[in-house]
Amino acid sequence: MAGRKTTATRIALAAFVAALLGAPVQAAEIPFELATSTTDPLKPGGDPAIDPWGAAANRPVVPNAEKPAAPEIQTGAPTTIQPVQDHLVGKLVQWALLRDTDRKQSFEELTAFISANPDWPKLSTLIRKAERAIDGATPTRAKLDWFENHAPRTLEGSIAWSQALIVGGNERKATDIIRRGWARFDMSSAAEKRYLATFGAYLEPEDNAARLDRLLWDNRRTAARRLMGNLGQGRRALADARLRLMGQKGGVDAAIEKIPSWLENDPGLYYERVRWRRRKEMNADAADLLLSYRGELSHPARWWSEREILARRFLRNDDPGTAYRLVHGHGLTDRAKRADAEFLAGWISLRFMNDPHTAFGHFSTLYGFVSYPISRARGAYWAGRAAEGAGEKEISRQWYRTAAGLSTTFYGQLAANRLGMASPPPASSETRIDAAEAETFERDDLVRLARLLIGLKATSAPTTTGDASTDPAKSPMTFLASLDDDEALIPLLRHIAWRSKTATEWVKSAKLARDAGRTEIAVYIARRAARDGVLLRDLGYPTLAVEGKLPLNPALLHALVRQESAFDPAAHSRAGARGLMQLMPATAKKVARDLEIKGHSTNRLTADPYHNLTLGSAYLDDLLIEYEGSMVMALAGYNAGPHRVKKWQKENGDPRGSLDDAIDWIESIPFSETRNYVQRILETLPIYRWKLDDERIVLLHPEDLTRGLPGYDRPKDAE
Repeated sequence: MAGRKTTATRIALAAFVAALLGAPVQAAEIPFELATSTTDPLKPGGDPAIDPWGAAANRPVVPNAEKPAAPEIQTGAPTTIQPVQDHLVGKLVQWALLRDTDRKQSFEELTAFISANPDWPKLSTLIRKAERAIDGATPTRAKLDWFENHAPRTLEGSIAWSQALIVGGNERKATDIIRRGWARFDMSSAAEKRYLATFGAYLEPEDNAARLDRLLWDNRRTAARRLMGNLGQGRRALADARLRLMGQKGGVDAAIEKIPSWLENDPGLYYERVRWRRRKEMNADAADLLLSYRGELSHPARWWSEREILARRFLRNDDPGTAYRLVHGHGLTDRAKRADAEFLAGWISLRFMNDPHTAFGHFSTLYGFVSYPISRARGAYWAGRAAEGAGEKEISRQWYRTAAGLSTTFYGQLAANRLGMASPPPASSETRIDAAEAETFERDDLVRLARLLIGLKATSAPTTTGDASTDPAKSPMTFLASLDDDEALIPLLRHIAWRSKTATEWVKSAKLARDAGRTEIAVYIARRAARDGVLLRDLGYPTLAVEGKLPLNPALLHALVRQESAFDPAAHSRAGARGLMQLMPATAKKVARDLEIKGHSTNRLTADPYHNLTLGSAYLDDLLIEYEGSMVMALAGYNAGPHRVKKWQKENGDPRGSLDDAIDWIESIPFSETRNYVQRILETLPIYRWKLDDERIVLLHPEDLTRGLPGYDRPKDAE
């Protein structure tokens, strides 16, 4: 199976990281519920983590306070294998084999497992594999029974169901499936020809139009061009114009003139015309065209991207009225994008148009339909700002109090600051364990199998692909021990977490991931738990025991690593960033050269966690020096590049002024990823200050957004 030969490397790396990750430093006792741990979560019977920063003597002392007794929590991977019944072991082996892309199984084998185990992970993978396993020997009745309860997820499944329906005499339903499949599924040229040869008689001209429209919206230009010959003259003209606009080709005006009047209001055509103008920096023309459109607003999420980009450009050009009109009519139903649209409309109204009443409507609407703490705090904080701007002080305070109740979020902490509140460390859910629920959790089949894999990982010698001892029929335990974490353990851990509903289940899921040595999964679980209002303050906020002193503020380092990689030293992004601090190879190479570090290589970014931390800390430290301690600017530069920060500073001013200016500067960042990145790190910073520095108040300080970190001020005679 793919990746099995990396098991030895992964185990060795996990052992190194186990030494790198230390326990949270105890906090001074205060009269609020605490849940701190004095044990190293990755070492059985671990000792309190040694302060890696050499600064323990300088930590603030809380008068008349004693360290609280740590609650008992399970630590470390077990050194013995948990007993599991043979039938469960066999089921786990079967599941792993069924998922192996190098092995072929029958439709009946795959669907039998899926039907018997509806609560197992990665069933969507097995369903797609089952559909592709259908062949001439698969009974028609078996296909009909399956698809009556499982809508096809692949082209192969859609074809098989259609053929079974035809054989079964239900041509009416088959026709519906055939037409939907033609519009929905991507196909190679050969597959298209086979589909048309088999089902062409069931298709109507409008089906070709529907397929073409979907292909163009999905930017499948080559497939769209293949289909144009199947269309009438008007549809061909429409497709030609859309393709020219998409590719920024010449002859656009002439192509548009050929479109018949009955297709002039096609939403795809209007969208591409708006996008063409926006990409050409013809912002006024793009906005006029977008605002003049009165047709059906299909694909509102695509339209929203254009609306937002244009709106932010008009804000930079001091035209908030046009910016507001662009975002106000967003037509979005997707909750996340609708939240962004309502926020942007309210923010423009309040901060650029001085219209707090309109702004309040948008912010209160935002608060009303979102459910996650981050979004609720954002809506409540800004509703408070709008009410304050309208002179409604008591209403404003009510909204600030609502936001401040979500004290682990960026805007919750800013709301508490607005009220002058001192926020204690928020109560953790890790001590609130229901014994009966915990026992039920441990009896669950998937949990027991996860613990089996954890035990095998801790006690078995590494094996490689091709080793005769890994034959699942002869030695199922050795076979399971040979599986890479990605093949079995991680899917189990994620699925167990995904099912969690109560605080006990979230805590137990995160502890299970920690026991497996998968700190990044524990952090992932903590993020998911936070959406349900469950704070995993120890399990979800690991600490690093690093030898030597790195040049970066330790709390900031931890907050950034948590956001970048969730403490996974082997993390590798699609863009190519690597390791704990997600460094791009070119950036890492430059920093290593500047630091005169010998033996640097791209491989060391993931193979040597301390090397990654050294380079990443130095790089962020350089950015902090460049921006005189401004964490807002340095974090934005770390994520999006220093050249973009320079551009944003010219366009949006300097965040190192008032707190309101700093908040507006963050919200002015045109990339949602970077806006979110800066806010998530800043909201995590106080928790790590509490864990590492014994700070009693877990709250962002206004200076964190304005003045930034001390010690980075340039000398007065510096250029």
